[in-house]
Amino acid sequence: MNSGSREEIDEFVKAVAGKDLSIRDIERLASSYFKGSDEFRQQIKAGNLTWMLERLKEVPPDSDACNESERGMLRDLEIVQKYMQKHPLSSLLKNKVFEILPCL
Repeated sequence: MNSGSREEIDEFVKAVAGKDLSIRDIERLASSYFKGSDEFRQQIKAGNLTWMLERLKEVPPDSDACNESERGMLRDLEIVQKYMQKHPLSSLLKNKVFEILPCL
């Protein structure tokens, strides 16, 4: 949010204040307001926060909308998810190796 002028920051705060938004939603809106397109900024100024949040939460239907780096990250996250489901953390922490970790 450091990229906005004082006036822009004040406008953003007025647009989101008192709307019962979560911190995560405010962060998403702030990112769109200060780093996004003029259309996003206008929607936020107009008070169309629900519309904006719905657009921001939409996930591309496939990975074709991602660049190569993002596709790699998605593949890595899928692998991590697979192993986390296969080996629940509670079963891993029963290993004696984890008993000494607090001492390190």
